[in-house]
Parts: sequence; C-alpha cells; structure tokens
Amino acid sequence: MSYTTKIVAAAACLSMVFAIAGCGQLNPKTEGQIYSALEAKNKNFQKCYEKALTEDRNLQGKVQLKLEFSPDVTSPKKVTVERSTIQHKKMLKCVSKAADKIRIEDAPGVFVEGLYTVTFNYKK
Repeated sequence: MSYTTKIVAAAACLSMVFAIAGCGQLNPKTEGQIYSALEAKNKNFQKCYEKALTEDRNLQGKVQLKLEFSPDVTSPKKVTVERSTIQHKKMLKCVSKAADKIRIEDAPGVFVEGLYTVTFNYKK
C-alpha cells in the first residue's frame, strides 16, 4: 500500500509515503490507524524541519523511517531512520522521536514493519 499526502506550510512542504509489510495479513483498519497516527505528527515533523532550517536554509531531502510494531502493542516498539538524504543529526533525532510517540487504537495482531518517507522542501 502506498499513500501520499502533501501539506504546505509557511516554511516546509512534507510529502509522505507509507508502506506496511507484516508477517501474516495486516488488517486494513490497522494500516489506516498507523497512517492516520503518523499523519497527525505532520506538525511535529514540520517543527523539527523549521528548527533545522534556522541552522541551514538550504536543508532539504528525504527521511525514511522504519517503524516496528509487536502484535499486542499500540505504539511502535522501535523507530529508526532507515535512510536519509538529510545529514542533520538533531533534526533526524527530532523526527524519529515524534514518530515514536504515535499511538493506534487497536493492537495490530501481527508483527508489523512499516516504512514512512517524509520529503522536506523549503518553500520560499
């Protein structure tokens, strides 16, 4: 599954693509809950980016996060930066921490690994 959402803000444009692959079949409701929870963090991701822009006005690129869920939990057991074209350590830590705080309504019932890509672009 792939999703794309664009949010235009005063200083940042975030594009998101989220794909989930689980061991077993993932309930589409769970997939939607994970995506919605991540989408709700857009403002947090934007704040991370805007803060980093104060140090580097040319900063832009993609950050791919890997989220792992256990079958019986409603929050990620682990969030890591899988790939990034942005090499701003504080920003990457901030984005990862924001994603780590998501909560979904129902435990997925299967092990889930998801990739979530955020594209950061400065709009003048």
